[in-house]
Amino acid sequence: MGFKLITATLNILVLDKVEQRLAEIAVPGLSVSETKGYGAYKNFFQRDMMSTHARI
Repeated sequence: MGFKLITATLNILVLDKVEQRLAEIAVPGLSVSETKGYGAYKNFFQRDMMSTHARI
């Protein structure tokens, strides 16, 4: 069986739920890193206009 690389960027608030679900379906490994940026839904009232997300 070969490996597949899947990259997802998601809100920090849902990271725990995603990690738990991936453990339930027996995903063998996971890397998590912090990423900052903005797109179509950036918050103009935030001081640096960047939002923090997790990349898994």
